[in-house]
Amino acid sequence: MSLGQPLRPWQRWLLRPTGWPTIALALLGTAALAYLSRWPRLLPEPPLVLLDEFHWPRPYMMPPTAPDIMFYTAVVLWAALIAWTVFWQLARLLLVPRTGRRANVWGIDTHSRHRAIAAAAIVSIFCMIFGWQQRIGQRWVARVMAPVSPLGRRAPAFRYQPKGDPWRHSPVELSPDQGREALSHVIVELPTGKERLSALRSLVEGTGRAALPSLVHAAATETDENLLVWELRLIGLCRDAETAPLLIDHLRDAHPAVRAAAADAVGILHHPAYSVGVPDGFYLSPAPLALDTKPPIDLAGVVATERSGRALNFNGGWAQHDLVDDPTLALDRSVRDTLQAMMLGGPTPEEREAAARALVSWPPPDQYQFRVAEWAVWVNANGHMALAKSVLDEIPPFVHRTGNPVSSFFGAYFLYPSEVAKPVMHLSSDVPLAADVEVQIREGRPWFAYPKPDDFGIGVLPDSQTSRPLNPGWMPLPPTARPPRTPGVQAKTTRPAVDDFDSPPIASLADCREGYPWLRPNHRLYPTSGMVPIRIYRLGLRWQSLIVTPTRLPWMTPPTVPADPHFRWWERLREVPSCWVANRGETERFLYYDGPTRAPVPVDAELASAGRRIRLTSVRDEPATYNIDGKPKILLRGMEPQPRPDLREHEGFFIQVHAGQVRARAVAFDGDCYVRADPDPALTGEPAVAGQLRAMLLRYGLTGPEADGLIAAWAPQFFRAEGRRFLLRMSPAEYARQCPMQVRPPPTEVVRLGLVLTEFDPQPPTTRPAPH
Repeated sequence: MSLGQPLRPWQRWLLRPTGWPTIALALLGTAALAYLSRWPRLLPEPPLVLLDEFHWPRPYMMPPTAPDIMFYTAVVLWAALIAWTVFWQLARLLLVPRTGRRANVWGIDTHSRHRAIAAAAIVSIFCMIFGWQQRIGQRWVARVMAPVSPLGRRAPAFRYQPKGDPWRHSPVELSPDQGREALSHVIVELPTGKERLSALRSLVEGTGRAALPSLVHAAATETDENLLVWELRLIGLCRDAETAPLLIDHLRDAHPAVRAAAADAVGILHHPAYSVGVPDGFYLSPAPLALDTKPPIDLAGVVATERSGRALNFNGGWAQHDLVDDPTLALDRSVRDTLQAMMLGGPTPEEREAAARALVSWPPPDQYQFRVAEWAVWVNANGHMALAKSVLDEIPPFVHRTGNPVSSFFGAYFLYPSEVAKPVMHLSSDVPLAADVEVQIREGRPWFAYPKPDDFGIGVLPDSQTSRPLNPGWMPLPPTARPPRTPGVQAKTTRPAVDDFDSPPIASLADCREGYPWLRPNHRLYPTSGMVPIRIYRLGLRWQSLIVTPTRLPWMTPPTVPADPHFRWWERLREVPSCWVANRGETERFLYYDGPTRAPVPVDAELASAGRRIRLTSVRDEPATYNIDGKPKILLRGMEPQPRPDLREHEGFFIQVHAGQVRARAVAFDGDCYVRADPDPALTGEPAVAGQLRAMLLRYGLTGPEADGLIAAWAPQFFRAEGRRFLLRMSPAEYARQCPMQVRPPPTEVVRLGLVLTEFDPQPPTTRPAPH
């Protein structure tokens, strides 16, 4: 039997079976594909996407990320193995005799090697076809998290990020449904929370509200507490009634942060308590609506679901929309009860605040009593109200100083810079609810506040609509230094300036934020046009989620008032029966704020007829309260006072203290008039005068304890300081104009009492109680 010609060495080498080093390369490529494509779904990869994956990296993908390198290394290894196998088999077929190919020259069992290669090939093919969501998503997220490439170019893939960098797009060209499928997979399957958050960002910015099913699935299976918090908030912003069971279930989660996020989400689902809006894309906002993640997640596609028809460079083409304009979604009453229990008894301040935010726009379904009572005493000096410097020593040290420079508001609160003018205020609340309280002071600003407010409230007017210049550079002219008036030329009016009005000698309020603290921007943006100069006309404060309860709860700890007699007035106010209020972890029995103002008093009082009469002159210099378009969009529209037909427009007391003896005369009048400046013999002595004043306060609407607290706090100034003075009660409309206020939910009773104290003698007392 002839076996043919003997084989040459190179022919024997061609007959050598595939070695384990070569098989190891195949297994290495398989392992890389399995790592990138793990947890495959039985959804085959679209053919065009599969072909696009095998393109060599395009310029916009350079430099490649680690998953890109891993993928292309696996592809190259398998391509090399296939090419080498084809070359080897072809060389055997053409160069080795048939008898030699049939003989086992090396005497090696190759079945195990063939099975290993076959198994690796099957696994690789399976991962390529069915693991594309994980593989593409992982490569996509790695590029999102990588530094921006200087060589990046616009990618032809899944372009749905409104303001995203083109280099951070998908590594292959995908349709919207394919991109959503890939990102929905990796927000659950990626190994770290940071990677899943990046995938979540791409999904939300790319698909908007269409990402809701993926968010619900991710939240239902999420194990990372921090990521679950953001997923719940996003689900709440979508405002879909079918997600209510999921959100309500997380109100009882074991983690406080998750419970707080669920409370915010449920509140938004029911109805947002604060503005959550996307502005018109024509004017680009420096701070688009976004989650306060790192990096932030743009929410234009979640909040505004309609396209505006503009070019994509205008805010991504999203239409202007605000969630507060959407209808309320009805939820079971038990949900509100759960939130109220969290607000009153939650173990952490964060969840109590979140529950309060949810309940601000969700008052009790049953009838309730909500009384807001506010009183203030203002000092009238030289035609305007100013806060005496001595008040700095009479404010307890725990009270927050709000001396933020007015110039600092333009960078964070306005779309365009403008000129500056300023405002002031004061408040006391009594209600067992979650409340939102905002006060502003005409031509003034707050210097002190307690409990800690959430943010400043700003009232602005176009320069063309103001009745006089309000910029801080204007200083008063002494009467003797004023230039004579030229016939036929109208004299320019001036307003006395308050020292250190823009930058007072007190600390600034830190951590100011309004609305939902986990959203950006964290301040209300005032929509100025940038074409007309705008002046700040009023400045105030906002307590946006007050917890108000008739009883002091275990976690409520009011501050300790120092034993100094200067602070006794604070303890006296705490003794007035009212609800306890808490905001941002601080508790007190009233809201307090104080500060200076340049606004004129509603009625100016001056001695006339050689001191025998007092002339009362109304100040009628109301500025225009309308913007350029004729709508009062920018200034706070305070609560309109209820008419009081039983009250005269003004009431007051002429008080004279001489040698410790108090005498007074009570007057009631309407409009401009003269009143006598001699005391009434029936009003002699502090008890009689204080009793008459108390009767006026009760007639106006204060309760007995409230009236007693006011009198006790101001008795040293009213009745014990030598000199002559006039104490004026403003009308309800004047007080509302001087200090506009808004409260949610609407109060069932509002009492706001403003007293103006005018000193006639040139030497005022050295100290006085703080206004309250």
